[in-house]
Amino acid sequence: MHRTSRSFITVPIIIILILTVAASTAMGIMLIMQSKSAMKELINHRMLDVSNAAASFLDGDQLEYLDGEDKGAAYYQYVYDTLKRFQDSIGLAYIYCVRKDAADQFVFLIDPSEPDPGEPGEPVKYTEALQTAWEGRAAVDEEPYSDEWGRFYSSYTPVKNSAGQVTCVVASDFRADWYEDQINKHTMTVFSITAGTTVIAALLLIALSSRLRYRFRLLYSELNSLSDNVKELNELIIVESGEESPAGADIVTEKADRTDEISELARHIEIMQKDLKRYIVLVNAQAYTDEMTGVNNKAAYINLVRSFDRRIEGEPICFAVAVFDINGLKVVNDNYGHELGDMLIIGAASCIKEVFGADNVYRIGGDEFIAIVEDCTLEKMNSELERLDSVIDRFNSESSLPEPLSLSKGADVFVSGGEKPYRLAFKQADQAMYSDKEEFYRKKRASAKETDAQD
Repeated sequence: MHRTSRSFITVPIIIILILTVAASTAMGIMLIMQSKSAMKELINHRMLDVSNAAASFLDGDQLEYLDGEDKGAAYYQYVYDTLKRFQDSIGLAYIYCVRKDAADQFVFLIDPSEPDPGEPGEPVKYTEALQTAWEGRAAVDEEPYSDEWGRFYSSYTPVKNSAGQVTCVVASDFRADWYEDQINKHTMTVFSITAGTTVIAALLLIALSSRLRYRFRLLYSELNSLSDNVKELNELIIVESGEESPAGADIVTEKADRTDEISELARHIEIMQKDLKRYIVLVNAQAYTDEMTGVNNKAAYINLVRSFDRRIEGEPICFAVAVFDINGLKVVNDNYGHELGDMLIIGAASCIKEVFGADNVYRIGGDEFIAIVEDCTLEKMNSELERLDSVIDRFNSESSLPEPLSLSKGADVFVSGGEKPYRLAFKQADQAMYSDKEEFYRKKRASAKETDAQD
């Protein structure tokens, strides 16, 4: 009887142990594959955020006519300095501009790398992702490539001119060792946790086997208690499988923390997923917010216009757009320095935000802003512009700046169903703003002449 009882208990325990190890191993492989895929996707998004952000600062119309002989020219230096700032602040391996030459070969246009930059006209390593970017879609290398500077993964973002043609591609290089190290660290973390839970499960089953052999003679006396435990175990399995989510299911007892390795692993993965989501939110905030003023930046504005392209075909939309430009900023910069000029820009952004809300305001240039309000009529927009004048008057009365804040502005409205293309609303608002600016300076010149005549 003793030998039979040991066989009766040990064989099922061995079978359960084998099944548990097999199930844990399969689950670990699945989690490793899923986590590896998620981590790779996250890194790719980060790489694209960098090249997208850098590309948003560049003008495709001006880049179209740049070449190596333009070194030292104003816009060439602007592009060089912009790329250099991204490289230094983010810690990139390299970031540079690429275009095709007359021989249809990808070559360097501008490379701020030191001490060994790619010279203008020097060939660039061809990859499928680079070709995809030249065709108009941002892309990331799926496989690493090697060139004379090392082994890299790169992200590529096209820069288009006003006609929608790609004139340049911004490439940002990430060293393959860094990229693969991030993936491997994440994989090893998941692997270590999975291996640990498998070992613990095996030890617990072995301990259970020993205990069951000791308690077998007491089995019948504890049958009712065991039945209740089986019922509780079944309910726990249902909850853990996701088939049922009763209130309070997310509350885990101290005992469960010590014994339920699968839940521990699930919680660990959940914590990592939440951290990754918070990181994505942080990267997006950094990529689409203007650091100086706190409003949306040009990259966010470009995304909004693209969203209109998608929405206009499937749903009716109506929005009002207002364009703003600071009057006399160059005078302030020249006479008082750029620090006070920046304070004037910040003040302008503050006034516009107060009227239209930060979520609706975009800084698209040094002193140029756009406010876009959906479901807004032209009458309401004009009323808001009048309120903006009052806000600016109050700002000037409270400001200690040497020159008062003055904004040129123009507005227009787009409503689906009309014959006017929605992009025309932006153009007409911009034209109205320039007309307002011309009127401002005309009055200023007339006032100056009148003052000179009186003198």
